[in-house]
Amino acid sequence: MDRGRIIVVEGPSNSGKTTTCLNMRNYANCVVIDECNIYERNHPRPSQNCEQEIQNQLFFFEVEKRRMRKATKLALEGKNVILDRCALSTVAIAYAFEKLGKYPTFQHAMRSV
Repeated sequence: MDRGRIIVVEGPSNSGKTTTCLNMRNYANCVVIDECNIYERNHPRPSQNCEQEIQNQLFFFEVEKRRMRKATKLALEGKNVILDRCALSTVAIAYAFEKLGKYPTFQHAMRSV
């Protein structure tokens, strides 16, 4: 049996990632794994300080590990999988926050990936 592919759709909020994933599922007979905020019911609230931001990053990285394990299992079964975002989104957000002077958490995020 051939191994399936894992495709990640990345982009800013409200750019049409979920719509793209759903359309790809219809045309490519793929399994879609929703983005973290939909996949996980009790996601954290927006951070109010640096410590909360680090805790939120750890939460999202843990969820992303579970999503990637599921995607890998499906790919090994020969299914094509589409991920709506991935752990790199959390790293990109950490980078943006640091550049904006909000939270200096980018290096922590890079070590967590």
